[in-house]
Amino acid sequence: MFLTKIKMVEGTDDYHAHQVLWTLFENGQDRPFCFKSTNNIVHMLSTVKPNFKTTEIKLSNNSTLIFKVIACPPNRSFRTRTIRSQDYTAAHLKEWFSRVFEDIAKINYVEYTTLKPKSLQKKNGEKMVWSQYFFFGSLTILDAERFENKIARGFGQGAGFGLGMMNLVDITDI
Repeated sequence: MFLTKIKMVEGTDDYHAHQVLWTLFENGQDRPFCFKSTNNIVHMLSTVKPNFKTTEIKLSNNSTLIFKVIACPPNRSFRTRTIRSQDYTAAHLKEWFSRVFEDIAKINYVEYTTLKPKSLQKKNGEKMVWSQYFFFGSLTILDAERFENKIARGFGQGAGFGLGMMNLVDITDI
C-alpha cells in the first residue's frame, strides 16, 4: 500500500482532484486509490505505486488500530423497497461497517456521527450527493494483505471522490 501527499492548486474540488489523481496511474486499471483532501493538500492511499513520490506502508496481522473515516454506506434493498443510506438506523450503520471488514479485521468498537451531505458537480453540470457519516473506533487486523487492499481503494459510495479513506493509528505497543 502506498501513501502519497500532493499539493493541489487552490480551489481544486474533490471531483477535479479525482481526475488529476487518475493521471498518476497507467491507463486501464480499476481505481486503485482513495483520497482525502484538506486545504488543497490531498492524501492518497493506493494499491499500485503511482508515478509520483510516495511512501510504502506495510501493516501486519494482529495489530490493533484506532481508526476514523468519513464514509457513505450504499443504499440497500429490503424486500421490494430501497432503503437510502440517510435512512439507516444506528444498527444498520454499525452492521454495514462491520460487514465491510468481515474476515479482514475484527471491529472492536465503532461509533458514528452524522454529517451534512457531500455534493460535487460533474463537468456536465450533473450534481452528485452522498450522505456522510464519521465513523471512529478500534479494530484488529486479521488479514493484513486484504485489509491494505480494502482501505487503499476506499469503501462505500463516493470512495473515489474523497470519501472512504480510513485514517489509522497503531496502538498495539501502547
